[in-house]
Amino acid sequence: MLSKLFKSNIDKLKKALLKEDLKGFREILNRVDPADLSAASTQLIEAAIHESAPDYLESLLQKLQISDTEKLLNYGLLACTTEQPIKTLRVLLREGLNRISNQQINQLSRFIVNNRESDRMALLSLVSQHGCDLNGATEAIVFAIKNEDRELMKFLIESGVRLNEQQLTEASETFQSYASRIVADKTLRDSWL
Repeated sequence: MLSKLFKSNIDKLKKALLKEDLKGFREILNRVDPADLSAASTQLIEAAIHESAPDYLESLLQKLQISDTEKLLNYGLLACTTEQPIKTLRVLLREGLNRISNQQINQLSRFIVNNRESDRMALLSLVSQHGCDLNGATEAIVFAIKNEDRELMKFLIESGVRLNEQQLTEASETFQSYASRIVADKTLRDSWL
């Protein structure tokens, strides 16, 4: 009985998360001391990401109102290490990750292209859909050219990435021709709009 009295709200939040009790989690979140929540924020957010619990993560982020893009980037990178990162990354993007700098977009895209082969395009598309300019994703562009990845190159160009001739000089003539065709097709489509 006494252990219930002395159990902190932070411990109760963790328990509700692990028990998948969203209603209880939100009730506790509404009564937790803001200073305690702030002190335990990293631990709680990382637990929600590891548990692939986007609803819990969203509740936390809305309560905490994190504006530090470096922290959000680190949470985004952590989300990309999980088995199913899309829902969690979507929440992070809605709650502020979409305000990251070009350098941070480059870090995120580098991690995605190097570590997420099966869902690389879905994750980059999600980042683009939430307002991040993929022109900042220079590592993704370099990766596509170096590996002559036609699918990724087409996606990047159609997402608005602008290539310059110098970037393509390392690729084969066939790949250069392919990329030029995709750019020409996009330019033509855009002129109709």
